[in-house]
Amino acid sequence: MALNHVQDRAIYGGAAMLLYGAYFMLYFASLYILGFRNRTTSLRNKRLVMANTSLFILGTAQAITFWLFPILVTAPSVPVMTEREANIENILFMMNTVFTTAASFIADSLLIWRCYIIWGRRRRVIATPVFLLVCGTLAGLINCGVWGRSIYVVMTQTHVSELNLLGVFTTDINVVFFSMSLATNVVITSLISTKIWWDTRDSRRLLGEDHGRGLRRAMLIIIESGSVYSLGLLLSVIFNTITLETVLPQNLLAAVMSQIVGIFPTAITVLVGLGATAEKTMTPGGVHMPSLGRISFVQQGGRPGDLETQMTESEHFHEGRISVSAANAYSTDEAKVDTKE
Repeated sequence: MALNHVQDRAIYGGAAMLLYGAYFMLYFASLYILGFRNRTTSLRNKRLVMANTSLFILGTAQAITFWLFPILVTAPSVPVMTEREANIENILFMMNTVFTTAASFIADSLLIWRCYIIWGRRRRVIATPVFLLVCGTLAGLINCGVWGRSIYVVMTQTHVSELNLLGVFTTDINVVFFSMSLATNVVITSLISTKIWWDTRDSRRLLGEDHGRGLRRAMLIIIESGSVYSLGLLLSVIFNTITLETVLPQNLLAAVMSQIVGIFPTAITVLVGLGATAEKTMTPGGVHMPSLGRISFVQQGGRPGDLETQMTESEHFHEGRISVSAANAYSTDEAKVDTKE
């Protein structure tokens, strides 16, 4: 039996709130690591706290919008939407589109900044990811405008003939938005992983495979988290390019992605932060390391202990190459450049 319009909205509303519960605990764990356990005294740590906090606020707003879907639809016995319900759903989806665009911009910008620091502040390395980020953000903003226009048409019942065109356009622009974000994440994750592998290859050969284990562990964390997020973006692209009998899978994925976009950057902070303080590097000398939904129509019928200071002398490289600990590279958004020969 097909679910009615209240039941399916309750499903993705519940999914968003369930993930938000996990996100809530993860966010405050990151605050503990950065702000209390390691004393947030550096500007770099403070910037990371601000970025994680912004993502958490946007994730909270998105969870609330999905939670409101089944609450504001007041006729569960009716299998089709009334004009009022279509207006409510369009407004909620427009709000979610705004939040998704902003959260994606912050998360992708944070990833690009990490890559920029890891690559020794080489601007040409991040030129392509920045271009992809700009294109994706513009697509998200255009989509916000399309939702605004659809709301106006449905509410005023003027230019109703535009609705079909707006519905097709918002699907196409969703594909562009998620494709750009997917490409950004794949490119940046590859660049970061390649840089870490390249800069630790000599030290592994000279000092043994145990050397730089913390860096490799951080690399695996970001690869794994980036892979899961990229998979969600890929599914979002697929769901916006194929025709389904129901929008439930698409909107359920949107609810999940609304929380994942903030969960993974925060998880990197927590996992690498804990690893940097609990795991030491072994050296020969001893121990030293969404879819955004579719338009709804009216249906007929610096101190010791700080993360950035947890580095060892053996992790310094030649001039112009990065000298970082795992926490430096992935939890404080900035690495120290060793300028000494």
